[in-house]
Amino acid sequence: MLAHSLGRELLSGMVACHKPLVCHIRHCCNPEHLREDTSAGNASDRKIDGTEPNRKGSAHTQAKLTDADIPVIRADPRTLKAIAADYGVSFTLIGQIKNKKVWSHI
Repeated sequence: MLAHSLGRELLSGMVACHKPLVCHIRHCCNPEHLREDTSAGNASDRKIDGTEPNRKGSAHTQAKLTDADIPVIRADPRTLKAIAADYGVSFTLIGQIKNKKVWSHI
């Protein structure tokens, strides 16, 4: 959605990020709420917003994927690691979702 709004592809190494202190809905794609930045910049925004993932437990105990998340994950062109960080799950799980080894009913 951000690339469409910008009228160009995102620059190499950049990701679509929510603007800090604007919206805390993970799957929001309102271009007014998005900006282009690095993954590190996005992580800094999560500190500002107070939406950093809780790292006290394992990723598997924190995973809260829903049926609605699966098509979004499969369509996400970013690296498995970047997607996994956003959902608080392992990149292995993201790979399995993309390859339809898990959540194959979606």
